Amino acid sequence: MKNFTKILIKKSFRELADLFGPTAIPSVAQKNWSKASEVQWKYFQENPQYFDNRAFDSTAAQKQFILGRALEYSEQYEKVNYPFLNLFFKEDLRHKKVLHIASGIFADLLPYVEDKGLEYYLEDPLLKLLDQKMGYYSLFSKLCKDFCSLTAENIGEYYQDQFFDYVICHNVLNHTYGPEQILDNIYSKLKIGGKIYLHHIDQDVEGTHPLRINKRQLLKYFQKKDLIPEYQSDYFYKNKVKKRHSFVLKKMGDSI
Repeated sequence: MKNFTKILIKKSFRELADLFGPTAIPSVAQKNWSKASEVQWKYFQENPQYFDNRAFDSTAAQKQFILGRALEYSEQYEKVNYPFLNLFFKEDLRHKKVLHIASGIFADLLPYVEDKGLEYYLEDPLLKLLDQKMGYYSLFSKLCKDFCSLTAENIGEYYQDQFFDYVICHNVLNHTYGPEQILDNIYSKLKIGGKIYLHHIDQDVEGTHPLRINKRQLLKYFQKKDLIPEYQSDYFYKNKVKKRHSFVLKKMGDSI
């Protein structure tokens, strides 16, 4: 009962802060950005049997293993816990350019590229390390159009404007040092009529997600940029403090 009361009190203070707090999207010191990547890289180091070339008889076997893991992760975890992603897979993706922000090693769409006929572009600072460790680029060069190992804050000059039909930004913003810059980059690289699939954890727990951005701040940004929510969902995941927001946003025109 005591723990439940604490949760209610914390939730009430958070809701008041969301209503009356600042509307601008915050930022954090650049040093905090690396926390999520450090956690992921530690996982890779602790599981060399998954990622070390020497653990496989051939590159084909390694590729098949990673694609299998990616498919398992997508089907059993991502699509279950983040149902808005199912809407993405219902889109007509043939010959569509899709940018995946902070894709990680088990890039969600890798197993579907050939089946769906999409053009898949990956962005993640870990990609260069993954390539050095396991030849990631050569493994998936036929499935992916491009690999970008810059941080999402710095892709402004890497891709041309109005290039992508879809951008996936899933559980990224609250462990970056410049979330509004990332949103600006996504907006400028997205075609008019294109869509952003955005998922965000609203939490302020120091760790891999040190930055808290609430729904009110996101909605104000969407309004400023003329991004129209075609779908949105708010829900709690596992505990009752960390709230999650999912959006499908359509770009209607230039920012106002």
